[in-house]
Amino acid sequence: MPSAGECPPGIFLALPEEVPDGIPLAVKDLFDTAGLVTTYGSSLFADHVPARTAPAVLALEAAGYGAVGKTNLHEFAYGTTSENPHFGVVPNPLAPGRVAGGSSGGNAATLVLGAAKVALGTDSGGSIRIPAACCGIVGFKPSYGLVSLDGCFPLASSRPADPVPIPSFSRPESCSKRRSPRSRPSLDRRRVGRLPVPKIIPGACGLPRNPLTRASRHPARRLGVGDENLCHDLGAQALARTLYYRVRGLNAAQVDTPAMTWSAPVGCASYARRSRSPAGSVGA
Repeated sequence: MPSAGECPPGIFLALPEEVPDGIPLAVKDLFDTAGLVTTYGSSLFADHVPARTAPAVLALEAAGYGAVGKTNLHEFAYGTTSENPHFGVVPNPLAPGRVAGGSSGGNAATLVLGAAKVALGTDSGGSIRIPAACCGIVGFKPSYGLVSLDGCFPLASSRPADPVPIPSFSRPESCSKRRSPRSRPSLDRRRVGRLPVPKIIPGACGLPRNPLTRASRHPARRLGVGDENLCHDLGAQALARTLYYRVRGLNAAQVDTPAMTWSAPVGCASYARRSRSPAGSVGA
């Protein structure tokens, strides 16, 4: 099994000077690690060194794990392929020539190669589960709020980060020992039947169920579709969406959004200042 330093290019973004003791742990480069470069997958943070370590990482270290390195990811965890334009494409050791999945692709590749026993990732809409499926390993997303989000780069200000950082991947052998039917806890169906289930009603609050419905109610209005300035790989997608909307009879057109090229630097500034502060507060 290769060490973290012996893995192919595109998998690890930062390595500690000395290999720590404990069970080898790979950490997605979306988590802050004190004294170790943390890029969040973007060249904007190529030289960023946090002053604090994320509580999720500290908890694993306290449990006997040692971080062998920070793994590559889709930029800012905003994608499902881990094709990073700044630090290289994460290779898929299981299927060379195919994507490793994302956004936690580096984690999956690391575990397939055996450079770590477990990896800490994040998952909002599949960022743990998609790489696990692409690379033939096991990925687990726990319930939202189970693990601290502090020290994990936020995906959006209203939805902090990929919401469930956790030891996210393991090799298939870890699931080989399954409970026998007799050891499984009994299920009281009467109690389950009384559990409250939230009702989600599409179209509540007077809003149409489909965004296209709203647009079709105002045919005179023009529907603008953002371009590649929003994200480096959205150019072809924007064109496809524009054609789709036109087929649906909507007055749609691609719009130029040059100002969006500055949205990432502006949006990331406050978080970078907080992560550099030992107290976690915004400095001067």
